[in-house]
Amino acid sequence: MAEQKKVWEELVEAFKDIKNGLDAVLKKGLQALLNYVNCDRATVFLLDKNEQVFKSRFIIDGKGLLNLEEKISTESGDLGLSELALGKKECVLADNGLTLYLPIRNDSGVIAILRADMMVSKTPFSDEQTKRAQEFVGKFEIGIEGASLQEKNQNLTDELLVLSRINNSIVRTMDLGEALEIILKNIVKHLGVDRAKLFLIDQDKNMLNGKMAVDAGGTVRSIEEYKYPLRPGINEVVDTLFSKQVDDIRHKPIINLPIKTKDEYLGVLTIDNVFSKQLLSAEDEKYLLLFGNQMATAIQSIRLAKRMEEATIVDSLTKLYVQKYFNQRLGEELARAKRFKQEMSLLILDVDHFKVYNDTYGHPVGDTILCELAKICMHNTREVDFAARFEGDGIAMILPNTPRDGSRAVAGRIRQLVENHGFVVPNGVINITITMGLGTFPGDTDDKEELLKMSEEALNWGKAHGRNQVTLYSEIF
Repeated sequence: MAEQKKVWEELVEAFKDIKNGLDAVLKKGLQALLNYVNCDRATVFLLDKNEQVFKSRFIIDGKGLLNLEEKISTESGDLGLSELALGKKECVLADNGLTLYLPIRNDSGVIAILRADMMVSKTPFSDEQTKRAQEFVGKFEIGIEGASLQEKNQNLTDELLVLSRINNSIVRTMDLGEALEIILKNIVKHLGVDRAKLFLIDQDKNMLNGKMAVDAGGTVRSIEEYKYPLRPGINEVVDTLFSKQVDDIRHKPIINLPIKTKDEYLGVLTIDNVFSKQLLSAEDEKYLLLFGNQMATAIQSIRLAKRMEEATIVDSLTKLYVQKYFNQRLGEELARAKRFKQEMSLLILDVDHFKVYNDTYGHPVGDTILCELAKICMHNTREVDFAARFEGDGIAMILPNTPRDGSRAVAGRIRQLVENHGFVVPNGVINITITMGLGTFPGDTDDKEELLKMSEEALNWGKAHGRNQVTLYSEIF
């Protein structure tokens, strides 16, 4: 995972060099490939449309970078390379597995061929190396396409530098909303369209959901009220995902462009000129497709980063956050509450007589109880609330911008839901109860450690005085 993040950061550096031309992108990209795939040498052959051959500019190995011109003909006698150049193959292994060729594409077809070899070490490429090289190509082709457009039209300099800012935003904040907003604003600004809207696919619910819209004035608004089932015939936006081809987008006042990676549809970008009636130019179309690819990369990369992050901060059993991350978030939420002069509450709960269930039914049943309890907590709190596994068998919940009475109501509702819930055990169903302790800011304290201690003391008091209750620190001590 760390290596994947590193190669992405190296590619971001390559994107930064778009303003310096294609050569700068190729040099940094090839160095990133050498490190990521762990091969001996790497070369990129770019398509010369006039001669219909692929020409190299550089070759890089462990000793450095060399200027070297080689050619690969699209009419090569080697059937594998010919099919590769036509986009009919995903990769070709040659020289007994010591040389790997991969196509680099854009919407018009194969624009370059990437060659990596193991001619020095004489070790054939492994399946893992081949897979990494294919993953790399998907990102490298964006930089090559961007730099190629830069060389063709110097007027695109400002637009293409936006790609660098977007990638910097991704690496810096991993904020999907911020990255998508930047892309939409620049589409509207540089294409001069009336409006741009983005819809994203929710695979779990099989829905296409509105995300955000940007108008010609740069105003951003949520369009989350638009939710469409993923079925043909719903509307033109949804039908875009079921179409076998993209229509001639330059001759339509409303354009629906599918946002996708090689293997997955992610959503739909809609732009319109219903009011201005302007049509896109050929250069506008290239620019739109480039940003569509960049949008797909942003979505995919941030989701991958979030999954990588969650692997370290989410408890594998309950899917709640781990306690170490909870401690960090508690400090952050308390600081935010102080800054905005808001109230905040902390709930800590324990299953009453949990040891008895473990001893009677076994630890697998105890784990099941914890998982079901975690689901009840997550399904009955807001998105801004934060739930974590606490001290092994407990759960702690941070409720931002929630006063004491509101927290009492939340805790009471969860306690009642747990009491009424049937937990499955061998040979039947049982009911359990929980006890909850509650501390608040600023009513009880403005110190993180004290707030945690007060909530635990309230919990312990409730367990010692009957259990199955919500205990507020301020009402007991």
